[in-house]
Parts: sequence; C-alpha cells; structure tokens
Amino acid sequence: MEPARDDRVCAKSCVVTLAITLGALLVLIALAVGLPLLIVVFALAFVPAAVIFTWARRARDRPNGADVRIPDPLTLKVSFWRGFLFVIIPLVPELLLMYLLVPAVFGDLEHAPLGAYLAGQVVNAGITPGVVEELYKWWLTSLAITMHNGRSPQPPPLLASDIIVLAVFSALGFLTFEDLEYAVGSATTGGLVVAGLTIVLRILSFPLHLSFAAMSGKAIADRVQAGRHAWIVTPRGIWRQVGLHALYDYVLTVSIAPQVTDAWPYAPVLLVVPIAIVVWCAVYLWQTLHAITRVAIPPPDDVVVQVPR
Repeated sequence: MEPARDDRVCAKSCVVTLAITLGALLVLIALAVGLPLLIVVFALAFVPAAVIFTWARRARDRPNGADVRIPDPLTLKVSFWRGFLFVIIPLVPELLLMYLLVPAVFGDLEHAPLGAYLAGQVVNAGITPGVVEELYKWWLTSLAITMHNGRSPQPPPLLASDIIVLAVFSALGFLTFEDLEYAVGSATTGGLVVAGLTIVLRILSFPLHLSFAAMSGKAIADRVQAGRHAWIVTPRGIWRQVGLHALYDYVLTVSIAPQVTDAWPYAPVLLVVPIAIVVWCAVYLWQTLHAITRVAIPPPDDVVVQVPR
C-alpha cells in the first residue's frame, strides 16, 4: 500500500474511533446524571451535521457528481471534528470577557440598571460571540487550507468551492459542540423539556453559523486566489458576518430580558429581527451550496465559484 494511502487509512481510523468514543461518552454522561432521555437530546444536536454531511454525499452521488469539486469525505470529517475539538480556543476569551471584563465594568447584569444592562450586553451578547466566534471560524478555515497545502504528495490547488465547503464543515463542528453545550446547560437548569425545546430552536437556527462561515470562506478564497495569505483577517472580508452575528445574539438576548420587558412590554416584538436574520441566512446557505453542486471542475486558471454576496 502506498504511504499516502496508509496515512489516509490511519486518519480515517482515528476519526471513526473519535466519533465512537465521543458517542459513548455522551451516553455515559446522560446515564450518570439519571436522564436517559438526554441521549435523545444529544442525538438531536447532531441533526445539522447529518443534514450537511448528507448534502455532501448526495452531491457526489449525483449523475454529474464526478464533476463537482467537494473535498473528499475524510477531509470533511477532519474539518468537522477540528471545529468541534478546538472549541477551547474561542471559549477562553469568551469566558474572560463575560465573567471578568463585563462584571468589572458594568457590575452584575442581572441586577444592573437598564442602561448598564443594555451596555453590558453589547459586550456579552454582541461583541463576544460576533467577533470571537467569527474569528475562530475564519482561522479554522485557514488552518484547513494550510494543512491541505502541506500534504505529501503535493495535492491539487484548492478551488473556491473547496474552501467554502471546508469553512462550512469547520463551522459545523463548532455549531454541534455549541448545541451540546446549550442542551446540557438547559437540562441542568430547566430540566429535560427545556433542553429539548432549546435544542429544537438551535436546530432551526443552524443556517446562522454555517452561512457566516460560507461568507468567510468566500472572502478567504478571494484572498488565496489573489496570492494573499489566508490567515490575515480583513475588515472587508468579515464585517458582515460579525455585524449580523452580533445583532442576532444581542437582540435575541435583550428582547426577552426582564429588565427590558419591565420597562417596555412590547420588547419581544424585536424578535422579528433575529428571525429575519435566520431566514436570510438559510436562503444564503441554500443558494451557496446549490451553486457549488452546479459547478463542474473548471480549467486550471478558473477557480471562481459565484455564490451570493
């Protein structure tokens, strides 16, 4: 067997072993806390991953699947688990901002005056997820490109469609971990029913993270094709993802907060804003993936995939 093939077989075995180990760990956690039905909630957290992996498989199985440039299944799985396991990278700065900086500047937000609460949530629910998480997804994609280019023998250059798909699958791993985090947190504080409702709402909003990752993937692809460094983050390439993500989380948080609803009972009407953002993101993601599956392998000098801007 060729050395390169040996490496890929070994990597595939590691991915399968990791998936089985993680699944067994989640089952043991659910049984240990006395909530066997929590296993169902854990399983629901992987629904977005199942949907996107199914899309990739069907894209390859289509009659013109051989002409569709999508990274191989092993590369997609590695990208997914990298986004899942490296989540400590954004988690540390998020915790520092939320539990050290915000209380030091604005005090306890649960008992803060309305003005201090709204200002503190700009950092807590706006800047923290909007900036930190979008930077994380950008750098995950850049890491995937770097690892691809470092393979031996030298692989073919990545097309824009490859980079966008790698970005989506990297974000998918992060999204899955975040869904599990929300499910566990909801189960411990509000019970299994609350955890189930939380995970269902998270599933309905999954295009949010993936569409933002697709935007970053397109921006990174533009840089790579122009001969620039993929790791360098530019305001032009990331401002839209950061702005929409921050707006979504901020409005979703403050519109149902007791401090806000006590002062303005109609504040929940503002939920139309995050709902509209999710719908727009779902359309963008569908258009992007649909455009990729319609693109045949272009000539070597033509590496541009037209996705919605």
